[in-house]
Amino acid sequence: MKANDQELLALIRSPFTKEKGFRQLIETYQKPIYQVIRRMVILHEDTDDLLMLEENPIQ
Repeated sequence: MKANDQELLALIRSPFTKEKGFRQLIETYQKPIYQVIRRMVILHEDTDDLLMLEENPIQ
């Protein structure tokens, strides 16, 4: 695992920083995961459904 991944896991494991860690995790991996799933299902809408994406990504 990358050092950054270790930091994300530490944030997620702490009850005080769990939400912050999860948001950072989503921000870090949303695009790569989207691209992999998009190649598998072809349609943009199906990809969004599988990832349960909102029109406005997590800010």
